[in-house]
Amino acid sequence: MEQRICPYLAVLDDPTTCKNFPYEGHACHRVKKPVPVKLSYQRSHCLNESYTQCAGYINGWETGFPKILRGDNNPVLNKVLSKLRVWREKAPQKEAEKVELKTELASIAVETKKTTAIKDIHKKRDWSKTLAASFAFFKGKINDGIKNLGAKLKGQKEKAKKPSIIKSLQSKLAAIRLAKKEQTSAVSPRQKTKIYAEEEKQRISDHIEIVQQDINPSAVQQIHVKKEPVTPKETYQEPVPEKVTREKLDLRKEYNLRDELKSERRQKKSLKFELPWQKDRQAKQDKMDLLASKRTKVKQNKVDGLNFFQRIFSHKKKVQRKWRLKKVFQSKAFRLMNLLIILIILFAIFPGQVLSFGRDVRVKVDIWFSAGMETIEAILAINTPGAPSLTLSPSEIAGSSITPTNTQTPIPSSTPPGSGTPGVTPFIYLTKTEAPEP
Repeated sequence: MEQRICPYLAVLDDPTTCKNFPYEGHACHRVKKPVPVKLSYQRSHCLNESYTQCAGYINGWETGFPKILRGDNNPVLNKVLSKLRVWREKAPQKEAEKVELKTELASIAVETKKTTAIKDIHKKRDWSKTLAASFAFFKGKINDGIKNLGAKLKGQKEKAKKPSIIKSLQSKLAAIRLAKKEQTSAVSPRQKTKIYAEEEKQRISDHIEIVQQDINPSAVQQIHVKKEPVTPKETYQEPVPEKVTREKLDLRKEYNLRDELKSERRQKKSLKFELPWQKDRQAKQDKMDLLASKRTKVKQNKVDGLNFFQRIFSHKKKVQRKWRLKKVFQSKAFRLMNLLIILIILFAIFPGQVLSFGRDVRVKVDIWFSAGMETIEAILAINTPGAPSLTLSPSEIAGSSITPTNTQTPIPSSTPPGSGTPGVTPFIYLTKTEAPEP
């Protein structure tokens, strides 16, 4: 089977000729001006069945062949050029801002001769030439750096192209040299086995002597018995490099091929995202996702808001009910109603006892009221001049007690006390206060 090739891929100078393998002279003739194609893109699309997925094959490169897919594309130079373009675009804006600041501060600042001279020099200077010179200087530096990198990469490739047989021979020679050094410096394994056997015999003979004597071994003997065979310290041996066999070389080649395939797949994916219709699809999908996320957020916010307000209003209702109940219980009308209800219940259960209790209370209140009025009258008579004074004897004070009796109150007589005349002894004597003689 011949390799299928994109019909628009051909040599740059002669569009009729073409080479089946990836070639630097290949160019895409789907554009008005043919441009060399990158080798990786030739492998992934142009020289495979996937050329039908290429944007140029389907619709043509209307906006021009992408710079990333060009063979002569230099990302370092592109970055520098983009920075210069941005700087050129922003330069007039910065100059305008500087002019505005200068106009604002012109009334305050006093310009000297030096400043005016510098301004004149700047105005007369040709900035286009200076920019062109600086651009050429930076471009030369970048080209020199690219050349040095190319030389280094070529040297690395030439080193990598050396046959693997030489490397394997070098590793074998290194291993042989290390083995010779060890033989000369360290003890041989036969000598080690002889030394170990002699030490073991010595240890067994010492142990047999102690058992025959049937005596507990002393501290020194215990140490001698428990002593372990001391092996000589091994010298430090450098790690011997492994032998490079054909199987290992084949495995390395397989791993390298896998890495290359992975890198090609990644490049394909990255190029797919750079295609215009793929970008449009991604933009539409992003918009749809954004709208969906906004809808879900709005719904969630509505639900959260309703729950929040419901909680607040339910709490307020509970508080209002409690406050109303407290207000009702604290009111006087409620208390009076409770008292009336209690009295009605008592009157219904004990009618006779309630009536007798009411009479006794009334009698006691009348007695207290009459006694209080008499004491008030007596006090008023003492304090007012010209009025009859009220005096009490000690026997009357001792005998006076407020007791409810049916006897009538004694009428006071005009006979003074201690006269010896018989009669009822009064307990109150009213006498007129006489003014003292001069």
